[in-house]
Amino acid sequence: MEDFLTGAFIVFAALAILSFIAGWISMIIIAKKVSDTWVIFLVIAHLPTLVIFSILHWSHAKKRIWLYLLAIGFGLCCIPLNKWQGTILAENLTKQVETNPKDPELHFKLGQTLLSIDRNEEAIVHFQKATQLVPNSLTYAMYLSRSYRKNSDFKNILITFEPFLPLNDDLHESVYSEVYCRLEKAYREEGYNDIANEYLAHFAQTGFTCRSD
Repeated sequence: MEDFLTGAFIVFAALAILSFIAGWISMIIIAKKVSDTWVIFLVIAHLPTLVIFSILHWSHAKKRIWLYLLAIGFGLCCIPLNKWQGTILAENLTKQVETNPKDPELHFKLGQTLLSIDRNEEAIVHFQKATQLVPNSLTYAMYLSRSYRKNSDFKNILITFEPFLPLNDDLHESVYSEVYCRLEKAYREEGYNDIANEYLAHFAQTGFTCRSD
């Protein structure tokens, strides 16, 4: 039992620290700034994480398993808090997009944020705008196809990747195979089984596993 408690402490402590660090990184990269208001918000948003870490530290010393269960409960309470944090980030990015409507990177980051909080329809709008502003960006196209995939909109996946075919052999192999995997699924769903089988045969040679999104 002691080994189990020690292992649980290490795992949950690591997750608590990573969650806190991830919050800072998201603020710096996505929001592009950390004002005093954002610092206060970040501390409040990650307070449950710090509470979890404190409880785990205490329970590790006391060897009381009920404290671990309490810490897990705090962790579950953080799930809606993370979505709220994403909503705040989306609002901040929306204001930046309104100020700079022709900045493709802002549209892309806003799309990523909206996608992460399950606002897929809104994410599609901004991914589309990003791809319109930078038509040769495969990264933007892949995120747009991911949003289409969530809607089972396979026809638009084909339209999204059409400008990039045939793919450049210099692309990173994981990106190359991921695009082919999505195309295979899209063609099959649209009834083009012969073309889908060609993509499937190519994808099978890469050794990569296609993601479910």
